[in-house]
Amino acid sequence: KNIGPSLPSLSATAGSQLAGLVLLMIGLVLYFGGRVSGEFFAQRISFVLVSYAMVLLFFGPVLSQRLLFPFSLLLLAIPIPYILYNAIAFPLKLTATKISVWLISLSGMAVYRDGNIIHLPHTVLEVVDACSGIRSLATLFALAYCLAGFFHRSWWRRILLFCMVIPIAILSNSFRLFATSWLTHFDMAWAIGWRHELTGWLVFVVAGSLLFSFSFLRSEERR
Repeated sequence: KNIGPSLPSLSATAGSQLAGLVLLMIGLVLYFGGRVSGEFFAQRISFVLVSYAMVLLFFGPVLSQRLLFPFSLLLLAIPIPYILYNAIAFPLKLTATKISVWLISLSGMAVYRDGNIIHLPHTVLEVVDACSGIRSLATLFALAYCLAGFFHRSWWRRILLFCMVIPIAILSNSFRLFATSWLTHFDMAWAIGWRHELTGWLVFVVAGSLLFSFSFLRSEERR
């Protein structure tokens, strides 16, 4: 007798083959369209779609369903188009600047904001795209996707977790700007170089920890 666990069927069905063919055609159209227009985003999306279509065509619905999560996570690793990057980075930059200026004024330091430029008594800081928080936002979305996929069953819990990404990213980046403003009061080296990069890493660790902690509130809903 076969008393071991039964292996799932890895044979393709008519439905999975049809879905695989459709997905394969979409992926190829995206690839050739991106190739002709020089759009790398479409070509990168097509790579994931074509790869998943191969799984549907040759291995069937059982394996493709199990691999849906890692393939969808792979999509989050694709850089967004530059036009969309600017559309997101600019309001993030202004919002983080406004909040940091408000915190600086509450702390007692004289400050004046001109768009994304912070005027301080000892220096002038410009909040560039790299300091907008968009990189932390993308990474936190990937972290939230992993937490939602591995640990939460209810959809409302998953949606709430994703909704927390934006305020956590904005507030953590605003606090970094606030800290940088005070640190440069003692040493201007905190505005450039490895020290400035270090504050970015530390703030992201704090933001990731906050998201992780929020995810495990009411832990009875975990799988």
